[in-house]
This record gives sequence, structure tokens and C-alpha cells, in this order.
Amino acid sequence: MSRDRALQDRTLAVVALLGSALLAAFWALYLAGVIVLGEPGSAVAEFEAAFPFADALAAVLLVGAGIALWQGRPAGRPAMITSASMVVYLGVLDLTFYSRQGFFTRPGGEGALELALIAACLGGGTFALLRCRKARAASAPRGQGAHPRDGLRRRSS
Repeated sequence: MSRDRALQDRTLAVVALLGSALLAAFWALYLAGVIVLGEPGSAVAEFEAAFPFADALAAVLLVGAGIALWQGRPAGRPAMITSASMVVYLGVLDLTFYSRQGFFTRPGGEGALELALIAACLGGGTFALLRCRKARAASAPRGQGAHPRDGLRRRSS
């Protein structure tokens, strides 16, 4: 593995491990009652109650991706693409739900906190996906892009 690719993989590993730590910290604080998003029984509380398993799965996948990337294993990037896609999807779900609830226009800090968490999901996940795509394009044989069919299109044109 080239030194440049190893550095890229380690950067992605740090992003994955930070993302999993952020998810774990959010749920630890939420379940401890430090972070309160809506009154018990409210739509917001019911919405959040649906996500511990999905967020835990995303965190576990991020840890696996981070470890595989740090160790330079071939499964690292596909695992990162999977977990980053999941994190982006969860961020989009949160953004659409909370926007529809008018959550970001309420007084107090809960809207700002949730918006920061959504930004971390969308920003971190998108960053990871773009880095994986860029790395794939850089490692593709000359004349081919990030997708194997890109080279076929050029040859047949």
C-alpha cells in the first residue's frame, strides 16, 4: 500500500471512530436525561425512541470500518462506504422530521444541538463518501474513472 493511500485510510479511520464516539456520546447523554428532546410522549420523544438500534448499528459499523481502515485491510473502504451511507441517511431522516416539527425555530438550545448533530452526520458522512470515491478514482487504471463502466464509455465513444 502506498504511503499516500495509508494516510488517506488513516484519515478516514479517524473520521469513522469520531463518528462512532459522537453517536455513543449522544445516546449516553440522551438516556441519562442530560439531553432532552421533547416531553415524554411527544412526537419528538417517540421519534427518538425509534433510533437507538439504528444508531448503535451505525456506530458498530463505523468502528469496524475505522479499525479495518487503520489496519489497511481491503474491507475498510467498502465498510466505510456502507457506514457513511447509513449515517447520511439517518441525518436526512432527522433533518426532515425536525424541520417538519418546526424544531429548529423553537426558542432554547435543543434545536441548535440537534442541528449540530445533523450537520455532523451529513458533513462527516458526505466527507467520507467523497474521500472513498476520490481514492477509488486515484487508484483506477489510467483512462478509467471512479466507476468501472466509466472507462468502457470512453472507449466506445
